Amino acid sequence: MLIKASTRDISQAIEPKTLEDNIRVAKQGGTVMWVAREELELRTGKKVISPINAKKVFRYR
Repeated sequence: MLIKASTRDISQAIEPKTLEDNIRVAKQGGTVMWVAREELELRTGKKVISPINAKKVFRYR
């Protein structure tokens, strides 16, 4: 959910015009999500993604 929201917000701010611009925006949204996940894991001392919930996520794709 965070990756979709961050990518959408970045896209609205930058207004990409080409495929390359859209790829850059998608990568930036992924980076926002990665940094947030890393920070949460650091602060809680627990992994956010476990083998069990990762299987659930990838089953729905």
